[in-house]
Amino acid sequence: MSWTLSNELTRKNLDPNVSIEELDRILVEAIKEMDLTVGETATREEFMRARCLEVPKKGAKSVKLPDIPACDACGDDYSGTMKCMACECAYYCGRECQKMAWKKLGHKQECSTMKEKAQDIANKVVDSLTDRDLPPMGRVQLLMDNLNASGPYMYAVEYGLHEAIRECFTEDANFIVQNNSHPRRVYHCCFTHWIMMVLFRGQRTSRANTPFNRVDGGRIQAYVQAFPDDGNGFEIWWTAALQAVRLILEPVFQGRDVIENHQIARDVWSGFVLVFASTRASEAILLTHDPTKCRERAEWMLTELQEILARLWEVTDGRDRNESIQGYFNQVSAMIVAQCRILGNVDIDAPRLLKLERLTLLMYTRVAVPLAEETIRKKKLNDNKKATDVLKKANRT
Repeated sequence: MSWTLSNELTRKNLDPNVSIEELDRILVEAIKEMDLTVGETATREEFMRARCLEVPKKGAKSVKLPDIPACDACGDDYSGTMKCMACECAYYCGRECQKMAWKKLGHKQECSTMKEKAQDIANKVVDSLTDRDLPPMGRVQLLMDNLNASGPYMYAVEYGLHEAIRECFTEDANFIVQNNSHPRRVYHCCFTHWIMMVLFRGQRTSRANTPFNRVDGGRIQAYVQAFPDDGNGFEIWWTAALQAVRLILEPVFQGRDVIENHQIARDVWSGFVLVFASTRASEAILLTHDPTKCRERAEWMLTELQEILARLWEVTDGRDRNESIQGYFNQVSAMIVAQCRILGNVDIDAPRLLKLERLTLLMYTRVAVPLAEETIRKKKLNDNKKATDVLKKANRT
């Protein structure tokens, strides 16, 4: 929705003489006429160019991933039912993908040495991720491409990957800009961004020129369930993701810093749209530790969101470009509500918890809810055309 229209709606929203019916009419008419722009996360090439990275060369005592891993050829989640018995490091959904990997994806050349290489790179990835003597970018560089396949990832899990991920989330959650008079550009290496865009990403084997529109529900499920005594594995992840948004509101960030950190925060929260589009990931987050506390977990998440959302509503200098993060917050909230209803038969009052009223309530019901329902149904992000069609259909009068 355009900045001008957003400002017009906001101005009318603040005018007590404008009725809620008038706001609703304006919003519906805008939806009917709009050319919606839905933010998409960066492609692999864009992500790497933005970080000035070189692609690391491709490279798992076996650790069992929960249920079934993704196919190492086509990348489909929950489909890797066939395992290469020679290296025990590659998983496929069927004979066609196995043949394709053998003939076209290099597995024929890699198979004999893949197990040893997988163990070696898995160990190096975990060591780098936990080495605080390295600069932040040095700690995450080995993540790119090296744990795409299920075999290396399983070895990394055995070597402490889940604990390393939680440690990185904790560092992000506790990150504070120390010097508010920093004279140079301020760049924050967001570990949460890297983990969500690389490790938890679905379609890893075919992502070179495709937008990120699926997550690997099995990897997220494994991470959340790795800490059975409490929900802290997810809670610290959620807190770290919120901190990514807080940073764009810091006065020390100006100009290009705001743009880059906004892109990071936008990627993280569009990633959460995909997390809650995944049934496996949603079940793990909402039901793993105590299914009777589904309501308590969901209400805690939305309450934490509301504090940041209230600050975003007050932003007037364009730091939340096109109000995209507000939009993702609303959609994630609507998806949490929907998954609680689907998986736990629990109703959550999101408008009350998010303190929505007038225009913000209309944006939630008219925009976020229809997009959330369609995303859960398709289990991936809607492209611009599809999102526009969904909203026009939902708001047809």
